Amino acid sequence: MEEMKSLLHAVMERLDVQSANIEQIRTDVSKMQTRLEQMEKKMEQIESHVGGMNQVVGTMQEEWVFFQRFKDRLDQALVQEEDWQAQITQALALCSQEKKDALKKFIDKHVG
Repeated sequence: MEEMKSLLHAVMERLDVQSANIEQIRTDVSKMQTRLEQMEKKMEQIESHVGGMNQVVGTMQEEWVFFQRFKDRLDQALVQEEDWQAQITQALALCSQEKKDALKKFIDKHVG
């Protein structure tokens, strides 16, 4: 009988230890769930930020195209102005010195 009590006592102690272990596991799982929920919220925030960044990048790409086209138009205008200047220079070379001076004064007066 004493042996039975001793065995029963050992089983009860073991059950107490297992109960404590199970309770610790429950606590750990609860903490993990809380942390997982926090991580999910952070992931949602990150995804939101990435979405915003994608919009900004898209806008920047559109602006880049706009500025590239604007630069191309300016380059084209510069070429036209250089051609115009070359034509004027050529015309001046064909004129007399008097006409050159008069034309130069006229251009300076109107172009600045």
